[in-house]
Amino acid sequence: MFNCENDLRDIAINLLNSAGVYYKEKDDANRLLIRYYTFCEKYVFPKKRSVYLSKELQSKIGSFPKHVYDAMIKIQQWVETGEDINCFQSKGLYGKGSRDYQNALYGVIHLHLSPSKDDAKPVIQSDGFSKRSEYLLFAKFRNDAAYFIDVLHHPDILTPNNQAGIEWTSSTILLI
Repeated sequence: MFNCENDLRDIAINLLNSAGVYYKEKDDANRLLIRYYTFCEKYVFPKKRSVYLSKELQSKIGSFPKHVYDAMIKIQQWVETGEDINCFQSKGLYGKGSRDYQNALYGVIHLHLSPSKDDAKPVIQSDGFSKRSEYLLFAKFRNDAAYFIDVLHHPDILTPNNQAGIEWTSSTILLI
């Protein structure tokens, strides 16, 4: 017998499995589809893109430590050549780890600025991600363009004991 909700649940599970996204077996179709949609909103499909730096980022680029500047330039080069840069995202990309609140609110992702200027390709650790870093690049990706918005110190993690997670949803990112 035809059951739309069960069919949607099966479709969502197949999509999540094909993308390697974590989910809970007990999740209903609605939650599974939201999880897949969230993944699709965050995932940067590898393709060549033009990169544009915000005027705010351009104005402070000279104040970055050299390794931060080099890492940003390396990610810019990889974006322009179509390299897969998803390893620099948060571990929440595949449904584990913390949520990206600025992505949910503004469509912005953050990338860890850990590459070295000498890296030919992104260095990926055993967990499928790059080394975490002290600085993050906040960016918005479109089909043919990447907008580098700002570089900031890694905000504190939002936990029940630490409500400082407001840094993740700073309106400054939205305004830029």
